[in-house]
Parts: sequence; C-alpha cells; structure tokens
Amino acid sequence: MQAVIMAGGKGTRLRSITNDEIPKPLAPVAGKPILQHQIEQLRGQGIIDIVLVIGYLGKKIRDYFGDGSEFGVSIQYLEETVPLGTAGALSMLLPLLKEDSFFLIFGDVLFSIDFARMERFHREKQSDATLFVHQNAHPFDSDLVVCGEDNRVLRFDSKHSQRDDWYHNCVNAGFYLFSREVCDQVPEPVKTDLEKQLLSGMIEEGKP
Repeated sequence: MQAVIMAGGKGTRLRSITNDEIPKPLAPVAGKPILQHQIEQLRGQGIIDIVLVIGYLGKKIRDYFGDGSEFGVSIQYLEETVPLGTAGALSMLLPLLKEDSFFLIFGDVLFSIDFARMERFHREKQSDATLFVHQNAHPFDSDLVVCGEDNRVLRFDSKHSQRDDWYHNCVNAGFYLFSREVCDQVPEPVKTDLEKQLLSGMIEEGKP
C-alpha cells in the first residue's frame, strides 16, 4: 500500500511558529516535524512507499527527507508549480501509483491509526473513497460529515449552515483511503477542493 501526503501547505495560521521560513508540514511537534511523525507512523505499520505532494517552500522538505532512505522509507515527490487546492494534484498522481488504492493524508495532522483495519473496511464496503472521521470538541464551528446507517457518506454540512436540530458530531480527520479511480475525477491540474467539489461530486453521482 502506498501513502500520498499533501505537504504543500503554507501554514498561515502557524506563522508564529514557521516564521514563513518553513512549510507547515515541517512545523515542529515534540522535537520533530509533523511530517516526520507521519512518516514514522506509516513505516511502523509497513507502509514505506510514500509520495509527497509539495509546493510552498518544497525544497525545504526535499532537503530534509531526501529519498527517504534515512527514515526507512522510499519517497517520491510531486511538485505543484501553482497552488492546486486540496485535490488538484490528484490529476497528476496516476503515473506514480503502483496499486489499486492508496492512503491520502493531509500533511498537518498527527495520527495513530490502524491502517490495516481501515483497509479492510474500505474493501468490505467496496468503496471508492473511505474517510476517517472523529468526534471533536467544537462541532458547532466545524464542517460535519453526514452518514447513513450503513456508514455511507450522504453529504457534508458546512459550519456556516444553520443547525437548529440534533446532529452527529462527525468530523473529517484529513485522512482517506482512495481507489485510484478517484484520480480520474480530476482530469486536469486545476485548483480543486477535495470535499466541496471532488467528494461532493462523487456523492451526487452515486459513487460509493
């Protein structure tokens, strides 16, 4: 299984930490960059084939991780020459994919996840896209994931929506398992929002 990490974030809200000198995924947590924590989690569960999608200050990431050998993994780089949002780079990803599915991870999240369990769930549900979701402490100002009884995603509820009734506290964690066919939904490298455009479009088309 491969992992693709979206590591092109500028980190505007973390400017007091990054000082505009490093990209957001290199922001330090407990003495290591966020991205290094992610790579170590992946390697610990046998996922050593990694694609890093870089953009803003991407050279800093290349210089730190190189080909990944010092971290026990193999790293390829996909560079955005212009910002493509959270999903635009998927249009260029297919030549780098070696299997029929891959993990997609936002480069600013810390996680401890049973990847094998998530993969089993993905295959049991015969999904094109599987989202890792969680409860958080502030659902009232978060975008929510609305699911049916069979755990199928029905829609996304914007944090700007008026919510006058009871709702599930179910929030997108920025961690996905995609079938490679998902990349076909983004035919050109144009700025695309993963949730609002790509996934919402798949839901409208009845894709699982």
